[in-house]
Amino acid sequence: MPYITTPERVGYKRGMTAGIEKGIITGMLELKFGVNAFSVIDKALDYANKNGFDSLKEAIKNSATLDDLKAVLG
Repeated sequence: MPYITTPERVGYKRGMTAGIEKGIITGMLELKFGVNAFSVIDKALDYANKNGFDSLKEAIKNSATLDDLKAVLG
């Protein structure tokens, strides 16, 4: 097994966390709004980075339509 430095280990964990969050966000959007939701994934990720993952979850949960979510995301 190759040696992994601490910075490499931290970078790996951050990358894994970001990938998991993106997958969860994509899944939530697709379940709620269908395939049309793929148009807002980038905005949703930006929103989550600025306001937090829980804030995005609430925005998705409280939006009745994709247009409502777009208004929240900006």
